[in-house]
Amino acid sequence: MTARGVSSSYSNLLKFSKTQNHALSELLELGKLSSDANLPANSVFNSRDIQLERRKFEQAMKAYHLKLKVIRDERQVDSLTLREFEKHIGSMEKNARQVFKSAETGHWNQAAKWMA
Repeated sequence: MTARGVSSSYSNLLKFSKTQNHALSELLELGKLSSDANLPANSVFNSRDIQLERRKFEQAMKAYHLKLKVIRDERQVDSLTLREFEKHIGSMEKNARQVFKSAETGHWNQAAKWMA
């Protein structure tokens, strides 16, 4: 391989590595946002402030969905990986909404079951 070929291969490897690092960084951020969204449904059991925790949850879910859109638009993350992640977070989102709904009606035991 010529010096030019080595340089070209190295350059392509760097581009690939940069793309993969960016995709991993985006997924890590998405994971953090999903954790942020999950926290209020747990915190409501201690704070008992349903409206505050629900607002935090809705804000975190909004940030999560915005980041998800950016990742989808960039198309740098495998779509199968993204779908599996979305499926998991969709389930968490549904359960969190049930926690708040149960808590609002005073059914704290039922809310706890949704968290389990």
